[in-house]
Amino acid sequence: MRGLPRDLWILAAAILVNRIGSMAVPFLSLYLTRHLGHDVGVAGLMLATYGAGALCGATIAGRLCDRIGPGRILFGSMLGSGLLLLVYPLLRSVPALAVVTFALAATAEAFRPASLVVVTALAPRERRKPAYAFARLAGNLGMSIGPPVGGLLSELWYPSLFIVEGMTSLLAALLIFASPLRQRSQGLQMEDVPPSVAKLAVARDPVLLALLLGVLLTGMIFFQFDSTLPLYLVRHLDMPGYSFGALITVNTLLIVVVELPLNSATAHWRHAWALGLGAILLGGGFGALALAEGPFSLVMSVTLWTFGEMILTPAATAAIAERAPEGRVGEYMGLHSTTTGLAFMLGPSAGLLVLNRFGPGVLWPCALAVGVVAALIFGTATARLPSPKAAEG
Repeated sequence: MRGLPRDLWILAAAILVNRIGSMAVPFLSLYLTRHLGHDVGVAGLMLATYGAGALCGATIAGRLCDRIGPGRILFGSMLGSGLLLLVYPLLRSVPALAVVTFALAATAEAFRPASLVVVTALAPRERRKPAYAFARLAGNLGMSIGPPVGGLLSELWYPSLFIVEGMTSLLAALLIFASPLRQRSQGLQMEDVPPSVAKLAVARDPVLLALLLGVLLTGMIFFQFDSTLPLYLVRHLDMPGYSFGALITVNTLLIVVVELPLNSATAHWRHAWALGLGAILLGGGFGALALAEGPFSLVMSVTLWTFGEMILTPAATAAIAERAPEGRVGEYMGLHSTTTGLAFMLGPSAGLLVLNRFGPGVLWPCALAVGVVAALIFGTATARLPSPKAAEG
């Protein structure tokens, strides 16, 4: 990351602090059922409400980034979500919980498109892939700390989850407030966007729609990780419950150690190559689970799709950002985040349906097939897009 602006390091620090506190939502269903005494139906309603708020927040935040600047969205997201998290333990009724859950999701998830806009603005075109990977590195480091700490706090006092996450969000807001990031305005020019696309409506841009479809399909594959995969390990392979935690560790360690140098080395790749390879590795890794019989084969499959994730995610973000016309980068990043959220809503439910009705012998080959289809879509959409220049130095 040598040579990148200092503001990018400040943003990474804010992401790290914020993600270290990520512990309330993973334990939300347990908080609602065990601490407040609501039934499982209420917990499901709140999770669905959070998903709806996240989709709305990402879409609206993307457009606001273009109008008032991503720096203000970053600050408002952390300040608003921090205050709402501190209020959350005071709520008891279902209507109040639903309203605040929706507002919390909308404000917290506004951070993602705003941070992507800032990275896009700060990093030179030939360095955007490693810059996105750097932001993801900060998030993954934080996530490796937050949920385990949250598990310990949940054994002591459930409301402490919201208090700790609220304080880390406010700390991230203070970090942004005290830095130049808060004053960053839209003012971003994507010089490589064809003039014919500059004023084109999103619905009439076939390249963007194809990219978003590819993100949706690969996202639905990826989110099998925390939905069908744990059930497959326990029910079908008779693995102990802690085996899923071990696979999470493999995924996280690979991302922390490999993703940044991997994206620095492949920064000059054409988007068609990176997106196609990433989608095939992602689908192939999950498809290989159909042949898994023990720890070694499971680790190999996780390694395969983690490499796909590490190549695909920064490349997809870069391709969508480079498709955005001047003054509309926030809108495009918001659509990117919304599509990822939609994949999170659709992927687990579709995977669980296939697993329960047809079994793993159908589920995992379907993941491979979807990955191949996504690779073809990505390749077709990006075949004529310009390739990034090789990074200097």
